[in-house]
Amino acid sequence: MTQVALRRLFTGLLVAECLGIGWLVLNPSPATLRSVVTGLSSALMTIGFPDWLASTYLVEFGLNVLLFIPLAALCALLWPRIRLWMWTLGGFALSSALEWLQLELLSQRASTSRDIIANTVGTIVGAGVVCAARWWREATPTRSAAIRARSD
Repeated sequence: MTQVALRRLFTGLLVAECLGIGWLVLNPSPATLRSVVTGLSSALMTIGFPDWLASTYLVEFGLNVLLFIPLAALCALLWPRIRLWMWTLGGFALSSALEWLQLELLSQRASTSRDIIANTVGTIVGAGVVCAARWWREATPTRSAAIRARSD
């Protein structure tokens, strides 16, 4: 796949991810999200997870982490010169802004610092994996040359 085709693919996926996050965050009804969290928590308990690990608190935290992993990974792939600490600050700022919007505009929704922490962790994981893979690829000259030769 060419660089241009990859960039288009990543951009399309990023747009889809942003639309999904926008819908989840700005959906005025908490019922949909609550049913996903409680349903997943129940399913985990059914298959034998300990109650504390399948708690709705941890399930919601984990889902918030998972929500930002692809967002940060796609951004890090599209803008490779930005460093991990900058992605971390950006994820924190974006999450804070989204939580503020929920607090100000959606009285039915709960805005918590826990969500900001979870989203920031997701940003660190998503961008961190891409940054680490890029570093590893560049740190191995023979591997890097072979990969570049294959992509050309």
